[in-house]
Amino acid sequence: MTDLPDNAIAPAATAPNYPRWAVIGIFLIMATSAVSVARDFLMPVVSSCLLFLVFMPMMRRARQVGIPRALAAAAIVISMVVFLSVIVASLRGPAVQIVDNFPEISHQVGRKLSDVIDSFKRLDRAVGDAMQAGDSPAAPGAPADIAPTPAPAAPADAPFSLADLGGANVLSMFLTAPTILAQVLFTAILLYFLLASGDMFYLKIIQSFSNIRQKRDAYRVLRRIETGLGDYFGAITLINAVLGVAVGVAMWLLGMPVPVMFAVLTFVLNFIPFVGAIIGVVIVAAVSLLWFDGFTQPLLVMTAFLVLTGIEGQFVTPLMVSRKVQMNTAVLFIAVAFWAWLWSVMGMLVAVPLMVAIRVIAEHVPGMGMVANFLSGEDDKPLPPAGDDEPEEEALPPMDLAPRRA
Repeated sequence: MTDLPDNAIAPAATAPNYPRWAVIGIFLIMATSAVSVARDFLMPVVSSCLLFLVFMPMMRRARQVGIPRALAAAAIVISMVVFLSVIVASLRGPAVQIVDNFPEISHQVGRKLSDVIDSFKRLDRAVGDAMQAGDSPAAPGAPADIAPTPAPAAPADAPFSLADLGGANVLSMFLTAPTILAQVLFTAILLYFLLASGDMFYLKIIQSFSNIRQKRDAYRVLRRIETGLGDYFGAITLINAVLGVAVGVAMWLLGMPVPVMFAVLTFVLNFIPFVGAIIGVVIVAAVSLLWFDGFTQPLLVMTAFLVLTGIEGQFVTPLMVSRKVQMNTAVLFIAVAFWAWLWSVMGMLVAVPLMVAIRVIAEHVPGMGMVANFLSGEDDKPLPPAGDDEPEEEALPPMDLAPRRA
């Protein structure tokens, strides 16, 4: 072994160079598992934070006209609870009627499905007999009056029934109702405390940064998230309300039962991107097939629903929403599917607001420009990260920005 000279510098010990992508992958897997396990706690927390950002402009206007923060927060939360109660009450009657008449409904569905299946079987048997007759001509000299031996008749199939499957689903729905009610109550209480605290939530976030540039950038991010979520929810709520009224009127003109139920269902389901319209078509098709005899009137009902939702999805929503909140459609679809896998229906509702918030944050964090560009729409260019040469768009509000020290 060769000795080093006295003036030689020993090589510094280097830490093992682990692949960065492996660490990121492990973190993402663990974070996804944690979000899935803690869904009952995280769903109301995330919903409250998103609603807090949506309603903060209303709180500022209330403060400008002299309304106390506690009173304004209570008014917003109570209005939201009343609105949800009205929606649930409008759907409660038809839902109870469906549950009470479920055995009869399942029998009718099974009978109609059995008729359709029998029609296809008869058509398949007729096509098979025609092909067999064409492929097997009578042999020369064979007696013409000898008929082929008929095949043994297939045993009649039992009527299709949905009673067992539907009863299990209804029972599971009633068992999960207390959990849903507790989460709604938790969301309302947490939202009240967040709104009543006013700008203290923003103040604590801004105070956690060290210099004035970072504080200003953090405040700008929060305000841009407010604007993005407010534009999205405002436009979507208006569009869904108009679409619900149009669907309700169409169902009434076509003779569907309880058209108000279809109006409310359309309003609620259309908050779910991509999947809500599909669920609505399935519900309309099932009810129309049960309510009308034959297939002509159900076809008209489904066509009317598809036309109205198609106009909304292809023309109205892109015109009113895409100009304000432009997102990568493919990434948005993957996000909706991912959050639906994690949090079911609630995940589909919060997927778009979360993507809007992530995109705004990525536009202002150095090193995340690629993420912001990937999330942006076709004609939308994300903002560059905030830098020293960037003009100031908005001054900080008058508040104590110094970080709290013990």
